Amino acid sequence: MEACKKRVLFLLVIFLALTPLALAADTYTYLVSNSESWKDVYSTILYANLKGLESDFLVSTNHGPLLLNNINKNNVIRVIASKTNPYIFNYPDMIKSRGFKGADEIISDNANLELVKDLDVNNFIIVGDSYGFPAMAVTPYAIQTKSWVFLANKRNILEIDSFLSGKNINKILIYGFVDREVRDTLSKYRPEIIDNQDKFKDNVEIVKKYIENNPVKQVVLSNGEFIEKEIMRGVEPVLFTGRENVQHPS
Repeated sequence: MEACKKRVLFLLVIFLALTPLALAADTYTYLVSNSESWKDVYSTILYANLKGLESDFLVSTNHGPLLLNNINKNNVIRVIASKTNPYIFNYPDMIKSRGFKGADEIISDNANLELVKDLDVNNFIIVGDSYGFPAMAVTPYAIQTKSWVFLANKRNILEIDSFLSGKNINKILIYGFVDREVRDTLSKYRPEIIDNQDKFKDNVEIVKKYIENNPVKQVVLSNGEFIEKEIMRGVEPVLFTGRENVQHPS
């Protein structure tokens, strides 16, 4: 009997050691992306907004301490750090030393494929991952429809498909140009497709879809080259400007 108790206790200790973050999954109040990859930054901020959390991201090593000056110290901060390209190693230690309520860290190989596993979503938007423009274009609509945006290519589409096959999917939208392998693999889900072979026409179409659900009177104008927190919140659709004119969704 005593040996059995010791064995159960040993297994419990092992379990706790292996899953510390999972057990504390809802204790954090603020997310920070610590990665040089725009894909990780985008995925972390999207995840935070779908979870209803405040978030931010590092843009350099020197930005680490400066970013903390603008965050309330009552927050418990979770850092989503790139395994291969973080700006700062052991950033939670710096956060704790600045007097914050708490901090922890998740080391991520690929935030876009990993963070979605912690969300209860059944709508998905697929964009190519070569440029950030399509991802930014669909973000307000993704927030509006509670959709996860997969950054897809011919190398990761099988992993994405494996995840989707286990979900009770409501809707899949393929937006803009994607690899042929991506379209072929996802065709069995009968996705909606927006691809006019023109990024501005695609942008206007996604803005129209947003306005159909929420007839707002204004849009955010952007050149689409940078991740902007205002766009990522999804409060208003984003309309991208060309060099010569502004596209209008009418």
